[in-house]
Amino acid sequence: MMQELRIGQTDHPQNLWLMELFSQMQRLMLLSVIH
Repeated sequence: MMQELRIGQTDHPQNLWLMELFSQMQRLMLLSVIH
């Protein structure tokens, strides 16, 4: 999944929002683990 996102980003710079969403999801997951 990570590799697919990276390849997509290199092919389409406009997919940057996808990376941002992914990072936010990771943050939420970490917060849920802490709580």
